[in-house]
Amino acid sequence: MTTSEASGGSEEPSEKKSMLKNLTKFFIRGVFTLLPAGLTIVLLLSFFRWIDQYARQVFSTLGTDFYFPGLGLFIGVVLICLLGYMTTLTFMTKFWVLMELPFKNVPIIKSVYSAIKSLSDYFSPEGGKNDQQVVVVHIPGVEIEVVGLVTRRHLNDLAPEFSKEDRIAVYLPLSYQVGGLTVFLPRSWVKRTNMRVEVAMRSALTAWMPD
Repeated sequence: MTTSEASGGSEEPSEKKSMLKNLTKFFIRGVFTLLPAGLTIVLLLSFFRWIDQYARQVFSTLGTDFYFPGLGLFIGVVLICLLGYMTTLTFMTKFWVLMELPFKNVPIIKSVYSAIKSLSDYFSPEGGKNDQQVVVVHIPGVEIEVVGLVTRRHLNDLAPEFSKEDRIAVYLPLSYQVGGLTVFLPRSWVKRTNMRVEVAMRSALTAWMPD
């Protein structure tokens, strides 16, 4: 056996191993490239299917054949827009207050509803306009920066055990999960930014990876 034959025999398994490694790398890269768009499409299709089936059942119950694919989605969008418009009408304010009474008085439901409503009001275009603020937290003596959202600009109405002297509440979102920490910091530790809340939340959710 010649030297070239011996080396060729040893290189063949190495080439196969290298090819398999590259295929594995390309497959994993392809999966993570497809994942965001794939999940978005699956969720949208699931929502479309659900609301479309519900609309079909409603029209079938009413005994009418007036139905076409996509009608349910169209009705859902119209109803949501109509609800949004109704919330801007002055005479509807008392009605919404009455509608909220059961959600604000039942013990367990009250806690869940209040938390969701506060979060919704904070991120709404009108409700949180004066409170939304993305800040960078600088802890003295620590070479770390943390991005957060201001949720309270003062602590005067909290329990007396809280240190209230020139402090604010900042929510620090965690990456790859729905959750975070709320910390009470001296106002001098935070620096205001012009970043939009939606951008900050999206970036925090994905560990600030580049788009």
